[in-house]
Amino acid sequence: MNVTSQTKFTKDEWNSIEIPVQPDEMRILTFIQKAFHTPDLVENQMLSLYSYLKVDSSPELDVYLCNTYFSIQKVDIKVKLKKADQIRVASFTKKISVILYEHVLIDLCEKKEYFHLHWMLKLNVQRKNKYVMQYATRCLESCTPDIKAITWNAVELLEKNKYVKYKDTVLYDHQKQLFTLAKQDGPKLILYVAPTGTGKTMSPIGLTEKYAVVFVCAAKHVGMALMKACVSLGKPCAVAFGCNEQSDIRLHNSAAVDCIRDRRSGAIRKVDNTNGSKVKIIISDIQSYLHAMKYMLKFNAPETLLKYWDEPTISMDEETHPLHEIIARNWRENKIPNVVLSSATLPKLDYTKLTKYPVHSIYTYESNKTIQVISPDNYIVLPHHCKPEDLLKCVEHIEQNLILLKYIDLGAVLAFLKDVPFTKMEDITITAIKLHYLHTLKLPFTMDERIQLPSTIKLCSDDAWTCSYGPTMYVAHDVRKIASYCLKTAAIPENIFNELMKNLSHNNLIAEKMGKLERDMADKNKDDEKEKKMADNRVNEEVKRIQSELTRLQVSIKPITLPDLFIPNKYDHLKRYGKLDKLPIAFTSDVETSTLEKILSVEVDTAWKVLIMMGIAVFSTDVPPKYLEIVKELTAKQKLYAIFATTDFIFGTNYQFANLYIGKDLAGKLTQEKLIQTAGRVGRGAQVPYSIRLRDDSFIHTLFMPQDSVESRVMQRLFT
Repeated sequence: MNVTSQTKFTKDEWNSIEIPVQPDEMRILTFIQKAFHTPDLVENQMLSLYSYLKVDSSPELDVYLCNTYFSIQKVDIKVKLKKADQIRVASFTKKISVILYEHVLIDLCEKKEYFHLHWMLKLNVQRKNKYVMQYATRCLESCTPDIKAITWNAVELLEKNKYVKYKDTVLYDHQKQLFTLAKQDGPKLILYVAPTGTGKTMSPIGLTEKYAVVFVCAAKHVGMALMKACVSLGKPCAVAFGCNEQSDIRLHNSAAVDCIRDRRSGAIRKVDNTNGSKVKIIISDIQSYLHAMKYMLKFNAPETLLKYWDEPTISMDEETHPLHEIIARNWRENKIPNVVLSSATLPKLDYTKLTKYPVHSIYTYESNKTIQVISPDNYIVLPHHCKPEDLLKCVEHIEQNLILLKYIDLGAVLAFLKDVPFTKMEDITITAIKLHYLHTLKLPFTMDERIQLPSTIKLCSDDAWTCSYGPTMYVAHDVRKIASYCLKTAAIPENIFNELMKNLSHNNLIAEKMGKLERDMADKNKDDEKEKKMADNRVNEEVKRIQSELTRLQVSIKPITLPDLFIPNKYDHLKRYGKLDKLPIAFTSDVETSTLEKILSVEVDTAWKVLIMMGIAVFSTDVPPKYLEIVKELTAKQKLYAIFATTDFIFGTNYQFANLYIGKDLAGKLTQEKLIQTAGRVGRGAQVPYSIRLRDDSFIHTLFMPQDSVESRVMQRLFT
């Protein structure tokens, strides 16, 4: 399936959006809703002792708790607690099972880690102990920080900051700007540009606090992720995917106004999809946009609607594409006066010539992460390694496109720099160091020795350990070629491979028979009433026969396992290649046997089945939806070692990867905008070392040098 294919939600996809998001994600979504009204809102989940004990603060308790629970100099004040406080405090032992804010401050003081102490003291933790705060502040004021030493140690202090997990919850600056502009009355076009992985796709959650939102996306995965978030929040939502007319639009139960309910349980059995008066957000593909727009205009005044178009440049990296005619018509016939174009890379155009509405620009590059870019010969890529005649052009281009700072390795920059200009701890940031590096490149400098890293090409054998800290994605035009190479380098012995093939062939025949039976059964149970009868076990004899045959075939599937020796980064695999010392960082797969059996029973290429046993899945246009749904779930849970994907999945894959390969067969096929979008597949998760492994040198020039923008040319043509 193509990620831009305009198809309706399947039954499995509808079921998947009903699964609630994780508690941490739910907290963020709720925060975004609240912060729309108060953009400067700050929250922090870290507990102080008062929060842990669940008691109200008082001067007496400040003294008592400090003297009782904290290992600092006693407060020489005699206090008498109220009876109620005595009872409450007495119910707790001195042994506390969670990490408290005050404990972290005291620990940092004892270790003399003043940089982190300076950062921790700024956090918006509620109800802190007064005396611990005074103690920590005195410790900080008494130190004379070595600014240069701190700067040279920035990789450990900033990139590997283990205290970042305690950070405040705040809106990104781009979200603050978006919400502030959105509150202004009157029509508007907002150009919303921010790095991937910084919450752009969830920003519409906040916008629904004022508008009914029509969210438009070409990538179905993105729409489903937002739909799932809305369902978890209980936000009335609808979906317009694969629509040929307004009657194809479907409401989620949360948006139902007119419906038929079960007489006994009261549960909704059938929704009247023609009444969308409750809908706060409708998720639409590009093909269905005009239907979604007209549908929402039935129930809302135009000025109360907002069109939020996610990644509008999808398909614009090609001069011709089937979506272009639809995009041009959508732009021409749009009746919604509030429009947001959201992307990591919007073309640089004079948008005032493309719309009659006032144009507002939001451009941010905020990111506290560095992604190491590695050349085909395993050297860290830095701008000053380009040709001397291109250097100033390269620096100027990066300064005009600061989103590229993310792809300049901080450690390599510090190794290159001879001096730093900082005088205060608060001045030392990842961005500030990299901007100083760019400034240095405008002056005479001595070329340093390039930093070479270990080989990364044999990702299923000798070099598998380099795929560390999280899953890996390999993007290529021909994933079959990459798969064939990996199977070859995995060096599975002939006898084991032949036995695998024999059992897989047997299971493939079973899978074909089961697939035909399932299709036959689906034909006999097409409408909702028949499906309900099936659930109630009120089915005809033919269906019972098919069910019985499916059960028999399922039992006849042969169990297939691959020894850990051939599964990348398992203990035996690392031992085989003499890399056991890499066990703490090497990332491996964790697929349960029951899930593996489900995939092996799907009608899919035998090579893909061997790969899945190795912990590798394929995102390609020629894999069946059933296979794709299973591996998407595994990818979301970080259960797979690697994903091999075609470029169809560049925009629609919002999973967390630590490493990315960009295949050499994509050389000359990726524009700068699309290369940045591809690079955006990594760096979305926890603070770990990230890497992008380029398999062709031309990508370096594409990434860091000015390029002719196909997207600019195509967008101007389609929007004019």
